[in-house]
Amino acid sequence: RGELRHAAAAYREVVKLRPDDSRAWNNLGVTFYHQGNYLEARPYYDSALRTYREIGDRRGEGLRGPQPA
Repeated sequence: RGELRHAAAAYREVVKLRPDDSRAWNNLGVTFYHQGNYLEARPYYDSALRTYREIGDRRGEGLRGPQPA
């Protein structure tokens, strides 16, 4: 768990310096998810999806299930 806390601190620094880094937002969410802090992970996943959408990358959207055509 100590490693995950250090990873979370590192990813927080990355997103401060590069707020458009979708992978950093996602990985920050992953660190909280793996610590069992699911509610704390959610906003980071949301930020990752938002930044992916801003650059036109649709990764992760399939997790919502099929969308009507």
